[in-house]
Amino acid sequence: MNERDKKIKKYLEERNKALKQRKGAASLIKKKRNYAVDELPERKAVGKILKFAWGVLGKKFKRVKTDKKFRGKEYEKRKQVLKKVTGDKNKDKLAGLLSKGIDGCIFLILFLMPLAIFPLTPNPTEFIKQIILVLFTGLGVLFWLGKMILQDKVRIRRSFLLIPVIVFVIAYALSGIFSVYPYISVWGSFGKEWSSLVSLIALVFFFLLVSNNVNSAKKAKQMLWVFLFSSFLAAIYAALQFQGLHVIEFGKLENRLINTVGTTYSSAVYFCALAILASGLSVFSKKKLEFFSYFVFVLGFLWFLSFCYFKSLWLLFVFAAGLMLAIGIAERKVRAQGCVFAAGLVFSFSLFSFLVGKPIFDTGTAPTEMMLGAKKSAEVAIKSIKENPFLGSGPGTFLYNYELYKPDLGRVFISGADYPVSYLVFLGATTGLLTFICYLFLLFVLSRFVAANVSSKLLGKKGDGAVSALGVLWLFLTLSSFVYLNSMLVFFLWWFVLALIDINRPKKMIFKAGFDKNKKSGRIDFMRISLIVSILFVTYLACFSAVIYMSGRRLKAAVYYQTGLDKNAENKDLKGIAADIKKAGELDKTSDLYQRNIAVIYFALAKERVNELGNNFSGEDSKYISENMSRAVISGQRAIELNAHDFLNYKNMGWLYHEMGNLDQGFGDKALSYYQKALELSRNNPDLYYQIGDLYLDMYNTVVEKNKDKKIESNPELREYLLSARENLERALEINEWHFGSNILLVTVFELLGEEDQAFDKALENWELFSGNAQAGFSLAVQYYRRNEYRRAQTILEAVLKSRPTYSNAGYLLGFCLAQMGKLDQALDQFEKIQLRNPKNEELAKIIDDLRKGRVDFLKTWDQK
Repeated sequence: MNERDKKIKKYLEERNKALKQRKGAASLIKKKRNYAVDELPERKAVGKILKFAWGVLGKKFKRVKTDKKFRGKEYEKRKQVLKKVTGDKNKDKLAGLLSKGIDGCIFLILFLMPLAIFPLTPNPTEFIKQIILVLFTGLGVLFWLGKMILQDKVRIRRSFLLIPVIVFVIAYALSGIFSVYPYISVWGSFGKEWSSLVSLIALVFFFLLVSNNVNSAKKAKQMLWVFLFSSFLAAIYAALQFQGLHVIEFGKLENRLINTVGTTYSSAVYFCALAILASGLSVFSKKKLEFFSYFVFVLGFLWFLSFCYFKSLWLLFVFAAGLMLAIGIAERKVRAQGCVFAAGLVFSFSLFSFLVGKPIFDTGTAPTEMMLGAKKSAEVAIKSIKENPFLGSGPGTFLYNYELYKPDLGRVFISGADYPVSYLVFLGATTGLLTFICYLFLLFVLSRFVAANVSSKLLGKKGDGAVSALGVLWLFLTLSSFVYLNSMLVFFLWWFVLALIDINRPKKMIFKAGFDKNKKSGRIDFMRISLIVSILFVTYLACFSAVIYMSGRRLKAAVYYQTGLDKNAENKDLKGIAADIKKAGELDKTSDLYQRNIAVIYFALAKERVNELGNNFSGEDSKYISENMSRAVISGQRAIELNAHDFLNYKNMGWLYHEMGNLDQGFGDKALSYYQKALELSRNNPDLYYQIGDLYLDMYNTVVEKNKDKKIESNPELREYLLSARENLERALEINEWHFGSNILLVTVFELLGEEDQAFDKALENWELFSGNAQAGFSLAVQYYRRNEYRRAQTILEAVLKSRPTYSNAGYLLGFCLAQMGKLDQALDQFEKIQLRNPKNEELAKIIDDLRKGRVDFLKTWDQK
């Protein structure tokens, strides 16, 4: 018999003995007994009862008579409860282990989330954080449900905050289910996992797990300390990265801008928030060691922040740091305790940095992130809401809305802009008015509670200083979401702070039920509650297992995909790249991204065989090429079936038919139809207009090669192709005058139309517009060559080859220019340099042979080319 059982037995013996002697104590016992019984299931209940019994029975009521009424039904009821507490030791031990499991999951999440980084996926931070959050939160909730079933009781904290949270999640889920692309809405795209439905549900479960299982200030303080310590290590790593000191030497991690939090801006938001949190905790720390640790954390966060500066964020930083300092001063006046030194340091740093207007240590590494401004973001959001007012296009689909309702950006064009100005705009544009209003309702409910606590503390009234400090932190995070789109870790911090605030609200139960099998009137309740909880447990276990299984496959697919991309960047064997990309597509068959890339890979394999063999290939080679072409088309079509709202899938199919080369066999019309469909989904996209212009030009070349006739006067079809090409290229330049491909290709179209002056003017304009660009220089040199201005062409080509020595076309043309000017020895040297890189080029060998013999017959072929 353990110590706990001995104490309970001793208490029961003393109480039975006292009951026979007592009479006048009946009213007081009756008054206190409900409190004692309600607390029995708690771990400290027995200690409280013993203390009460000792005080009441041992000191105050030495001579009492038996209360006959108390030996009735009420006494028997309480006796049954006591028997239940002492009856099943193994059940208590298992419940204790489950409680430790819950705490372990929470602490693991808090420690791993700030530090998690995994470079084997396309985004090294967001994907792995989603996996960690889903895995350990799911396990924690599983332990929680098991503990409730084991203890035969369900206890959930009552909080009005649950209402807006649940409503918000339901609205978000509806938007995700009816999304234009459910896969992205449910799981999220690479780098945008925080916007997915799975991540939101995991965050809400984490919120419930913390708010219902953290029942002491000591445990909450331990959680905060672990989280701050982990974030402190993340801040040190990020600061070292900024200075080029790479702790982890591994591929993409050897980059100054990569850290464990996310982008530079989201990292600044995160570490500003933690500097405020650590300074606030230092105010309420009573031990010197605690204060010292928080002060060290503050120094680490400020060290990172000294390398970056964002004006709008720093304004919020000054405001929140000032509020925290004011709360610290008010707390010191009311309770005459605490130290405001750390809070004063954070406020002084934020104010000084804001007034200076630049990073304290300017390394030049903090980039200006490309995102839409407030006005343009609002324009996209308003158009999206008008199209889908209730549920929107689905979480994570801002890129779809941007491409469909692309605003006029003037001379600036952003392709693939999935960065609106703030989370609020992102939410409204993607999830519709229902979710947006539910989110505002959640903010309103919490802001009233936070404002009441903060204002009460600032006015010098006694209140919960910890809630006020957490309220300031929550306010800073919420306001920062109004001006920027944050990362997974910042949103995790927002929900974590929300849970800590909820813990400090009044401790009431929204649902509290004990399972009493012996009570006849309670048998129905027991059966109903037991059945409901059991069904809930089994359903949750099945869903959790499915989510973990799918998350594991997605992670494995992402690793294969990134491996393929790395091999491609290193120009490794194409078959190895194809194997990795195909493996990713097999593991995650619902992602259009993989299918789109598989189509490109199959086409590349076919193209590689064609380039190796030229026109001399056997029947097996022909079969191999045909099969890979067919597979490319099938995979491209599969990508469209998976996501019919992404213009990239249609653009990819148009590119496939365009590159197959059989434009005279109807492939040109197919390519054009896919390009036009892509334009419907991505309006005012200069890349698509350029592709269409290039397609018309290739269709022109196909007809010329087939008919051996370049005269557009004799063939109206040729002129129609050229005019269509010019129209689309000029349309691309109207949208973005800096579009390189359209500017260069337009020179060729002018030449073919016989507009030589316009061609020369355009080439000259391109050289000025893209000063130093090799292709623009080559294009202008060609124009000078055609005008017999060989000296000018030579000057430009020499400048081009100086910046790009391996540009063979420029080397060829320079050799022609030198030969035209009679500098045959220099021309010979130039062609011999090219031959070193192309030893098997027969045409080049013939040119060199002619030059050695003093002949320049090869110059006649230039105009034909």
